[in-house]
Amino acid sequence: MGRLIGCAVALLPLIISVSAQAEPIIEVGRIELMYGMADQKVPLLVTGGDSVEVLNFMIQVADGGPELGDSGLGLIDGPGIAGPHITAIDLVTGTIFQGNCLGQSNDNWAPQLKGASVIARSGKVPAGDPNGVGPRLVATVTFDTSTWGADSIGQQWGLRVHNILDPNDDTFSTNFGTIPVHSTAGYIVIVPEPSTLALSLLLLGALPVIACRSRRKSRIGRNSRAAMATRVTYYHLIWLLSGSTPGYEVFLKKLAVLRRPMC
Repeated sequence: MGRLIGCAVALLPLIISVSAQAEPIIEVGRIELMYGMADQKVPLLVTGGDSVEVLNFMIQVADGGPELGDSGLGLIDGPGIAGPHITAIDLVTGTIFQGNCLGQSNDNWAPQLKGASVIARSGKVPAGDPNGVGPRLVATVTFDTSTWGADSIGQQWGLRVHNILDPNDDTFSTNFGTIPVHSTAGYIVIVPEPSTLALSLLLLGALPVIACRSRRKSRIGRNSRAAMATRVTYYHLIWLLSGSTPGYEVFLKKLAVLRRPMC
């Protein structure tokens, strides 16, 4: 009897661990989108070891958008918050259902509210990594921010795959059929274009090196190439980071300073 109790105690952590993996988890988190750009694909991952045979996926930006508001379908209170559009959902390519599905059906309810479903061809598929190594791809969502310009940088919208239409009601939520999904709400934030940001950071990192070389060569001439490069880099950096202020015309005027003797 003592051995039986000892075995039960020894297996208790394993039982707790298996129970903890019973409900698949989708964490939306922070989603960064570039302004003014379509076809931005964002992967969503799932963790949890249960096997499933169907996925009913729903995703909503903000409150669903103006199309669902008072002047639209009237499914939500208020006029509706405009935000980035959802243009596609892929539940097959590279996901837990790839290679074992009967195809995908789509529900295009509104630009900011979409859904999709997929079912396994045979048997079930693990909702997460069966070995517990890490999360697996469950969906790839494509967003469009073509109508949002540089002035929208930093703007944020809620993004969730549960409690659709009503944040206090889980009637419409992503699920694996009879198996519910535990999910955490996330948000979308508009960020600068990567090429501009990367170039700005590159120039910023190069400034100390160029300045150092400029000081070393200052004895050769007050208008040395290194010193000129320092000023070019500096003003170019200001232009990139400030957008329209000081603006490109002012930037060109700043370059005219290069013709003057260095102080």
